[in-house]
Amino acid sequence: LDSPTELLLEPFSAGSHVSGSVFRDGMTLDDKLAEYERSLAERISAASSEPVASALTAMRDHTIAAAARLRGGAVSRACAVRTATAAAAAMVRLPASAADPATETRALLAEARRQLDPCQAQIADGSWDAVRTVVKTAPLASVPKLVTRYIAEQGEAAEELVVPRQDFVQALQLLDMGVYNNNFVSEQNSPGARGKGVQVDRETPLRHLTEAKAALDEILAFSAAGGVP
Repeated sequence: LDSPTELLLEPFSAGSHVSGSVFRDGMTLDDKLAEYERSLAERISAASSEPVASALTAMRDHTIAAAARLRGGAVSRACAVRTATAAAAAMVRLPASAADPATETRALLAEARRQLDPCQAQIADGSWDAVRTVVKTAPLASVPKLVTRYIAEQGEAAEELVVPRQDFVQALQLLDMGVYNNNFVSEQNSPGARGKGVQVDRETPLRHLTEAKAALDEILAFSAAGGVP
């Protein structure tokens, strides 16, 4: 994540200012603001938590207001830059969690673990598509990448998470396959169909669900201990 100062100064520092609202790179201030708003919209959309998104939104709004004053001639570029810098330093502060990528990663892993909670009841009810939707929805679907990121953030001590990560990947794939296969049991049992007599299998997906939970619990336990095995 860029620093608040860099985010707020982006429209003013992307090109050397000449006069009025024109920069040496040929872009106008309006051009830069439009580009800046698009960039911030992507960052806000990708924010890992509501506080981070709110802070980014506040940065965007304050910068646009400062640029509007510059465009209208109410302030000089130097004044606009000073205003934006002050906002970055005092008015808009990202939450502490945003400064710690590992904290954000752990929060996403915990959220992924909670996604698995309703799956046991869904399997019991035969809601196969509901289970598959859970499996394919982030952050659960992103756990392999999240664990890889956490290992990179924590260094050598976290490398032992490679095994539970692989266990999780395998368990989740087999869980998805198990509920997917149950979708076709009624077709296989239709008159004249091959494979008649096949029954719905709840035991196998439940077993893989338990394995996925256990692997993710192991990962979370490691991260909760601060990377201490």
